[in-house]
Amino acid sequence: PDSHIRWIDLAPTTLEVAVRVEPELAQLGLSAVEVELSWSSQIPSDPAIDRTLLLNDDSFEERFTLTHRPAQPIAYRVRSLPDPERTQASSQTTDWLEAAGGSIQISARRLFPPRQITVIANAIDFDWLDHGELVFSAPNELDHSLRLDAQTLSADLFLPAAGDLPVQVSCRWQGRPGEPSWTEPPRPVEDDLLILDSPFGASVRLLVVPLPLPEVATIVVELEIGNSFFVHRRTVSWEGSDRAPQRVSLRRLQDTSATYRYRVFLMHQNGRLEQPAWTEDDASTLVIGATEPMQTYTTEVVLLEGGPVQRGSFAIELILASGGHETRQFLQQHQDQAELLLVLPAAAAAPSLTVREYLNSGAVQEHTWPQPDSLVVLPAPALANS
Repeated sequence: PDSHIRWIDLAPTTLEVAVRVEPELAQLGLSAVEVELSWSSQIPSDPAIDRTLLLNDDSFEERFTLTHRPAQPIAYRVRSLPDPERTQASSQTTDWLEAAGGSIQISARRLFPPRQITVIANAIDFDWLDHGELVFSAPNELDHSLRLDAQTLSADLFLPAAGDLPVQVSCRWQGRPGEPSWTEPPRPVEDDLLILDSPFGASVRLLVVPLPLPEVATIVVELEIGNSFFVHRRTVSWEGSDRAPQRVSLRRLQDTSATYRYRVFLMHQNGRLEQPAWTEDDASTLVIGATEPMQTYTTEVVLLEGGPVQRGSFAIELILASGGHETRQFLQQHQDQAELLLVLPAAAAAPSLTVREYLNSGAVQEHTWPQPDSLVVLPAPALANS
């Protein structure tokens, strides 16, 4: 009979409560959030109970235990506390929300959505540019900075108080040591996706080749490119018998001419100084000391299977020659590539490339390319594999 049946509530009488905020408040311009909780006890005589928690990025979770499970779901509301050093946004408070059980997960990004701008570095030559420093400004906001470089090609910016108000950005592109820099004027941000291209156009890459000039002790070449807004200058020099070619890159802004200017200073061994006027040119090779039109030939030789040691030889001789003009190099040990450069009169025949490989067995293998391409790949020697 019912009088002998006892009904027992096996549900726990306590409730574990955990309140957690995503630790990204500083990124959103907030110093903390204030969480106000309210619940009523199952005991009718108990009044409603309130508790207020303060959570931040260092202390982003609090736990406590209710000795009596509430009669209704826990109600809570969240108030944002903006960081005055990061934003001029005002505090906001949500409506009352209901918790599902004792776990309350708070996302300030969802409750107080800031304006988010994604910045992507698109056509930026970080081989010589070190970084870009972007400064964003908007009404009711402090200035915000972002840095882009070779390791950080994209970034997100959060503007808590910007809303739909206009945002402007200015950018300074900082070159690596010895390279130029440039500051772009402020411009409006039209969308929440900002794709950045470099203000610099393709670099003008030059090969500067000095001829022997035996009576000259010092050669100095000054180069410059640009206009009234931006000028980039380079200087290259040679002392004594050094006549190794040098490669130079001149930086220019977008949509500007690739024509450069140069002048050559020749200091003779007797102390006489030649200082000619500036000359304009757009050639990719500059030959110093030529008295007639010249042609430059460049060939890169790459060895398969590594250098001579790996190929079973003790040396490889490379000769680029035409008539009585030639240049040669020797590859030894682990050297597996070389660049040969030969300057010839414009009327001279194109050079041929001869490669002699001196094998450890004593044999010599020779290959000839009558008119080599700019890249020649030397296969492994047959005798080394026999």
